[in-house]
Amino acid sequence: MSKEEDKTKMLDAIKLVHQNVKLDDYLESILVTAVKQLKKDDLPSYVATMLIYRLSYYFMRHVGTKQSEYIDRLYKLANKIASKYKGNFPYL
Repeated sequence: MSKEEDKTKMLDAIKLVHQNVKLDDYLESILVTAVKQLKKDDLPSYVATMLIYRLSYYFMRHVGTKQSEYIDRLYKLANKIASKYKGNFPYL
């Protein structure tokens, strides 16, 4: 996928989460920050890495709670995008 395709897929996944999941304040702030970074034209790999860290923390705070399939899809997409650049950090 190209940078634009990655960006579009992430924005679409975030939109699905926003439409289908009741968001708490922390999760909403994660998504708003990601959208702002993508629209500011940050690299999708950078945004994906930040999403992985922040969503991982969110999951740790909610251990034992069934997570939405939309949040899970977003997390997997972020992992897929970030893993393309494993060992190659173009944003540094």
